[in-house]
Amino acid sequence: IVEGGAASINPTTGLVTGIGGGLVKVQASATDGSGVQSNIYSITVSQTGKTTVTGGNGTYNVLCYPNNLGCWMIDNSKEGTASYTQYSGKGVGERGYYYSWTQAQVANVCPTGYHLPNQTEWTNLQSYVNSASGEEKTSWTSGSALTGRYSGVNWHGWDSYGDWWSSSATGQHFNADTSTMRGPNTDSGYYLSVRCVKSN
Repeated sequence: IVEGGAASINPTTGLVTGIGGGLVKVQASATDGSGVQSNIYSITVSQTGKTTVTGGNGTYNVLCYPNNLGCWMIDNSKEGTASYTQYSGKGVGERGYYYSWTQAQVANVCPTGYHLPNQTEWTNLQSYVNSASGEEKTSWTSGSALTGRYSGVNWHGWDSYGDWWSSSATGQHFNADTSTMRGPNTDSGYYLSVRCVKSN
């Protein structure tokens, strides 16, 4: 491996094995006496499946999607400074914290190496999730995803839908109910959840 940590190489057999997502450069050399010199090849490793990321306030489950959609937290963030740390009548941080749009734009709402998704990242994920099945879909349409939101006056939506901020425009967010993901929507006055995506 010349560059990149997304793969390992067996020094005996030369077998390259992906161990994460990203670009690696591998140098290959002929040893058969043919006189062929070495060359460097770029390989893109796509990470899929489940992993975790640790932030300052906890460890979060992460699901890595195919088709270069990236690795997304499937737990809501409890990082940074939130407006509210609990849904009315529920436990502190039970399904993550609630942020104003302004607070959500601050880098420390995501664990190191992750960022608040922009509209393009959300839209691409939405297209995939709405035709997916299993955990790839239910991570957004059931359980801890359905955090509801706070209007500044009333709490509503627990177990019915979830809302997550985007970084793209003031008050822009995406949401999901028990069957589908939607967006973008715009309303800067709400307090919503944050889910982060791994930075390249």
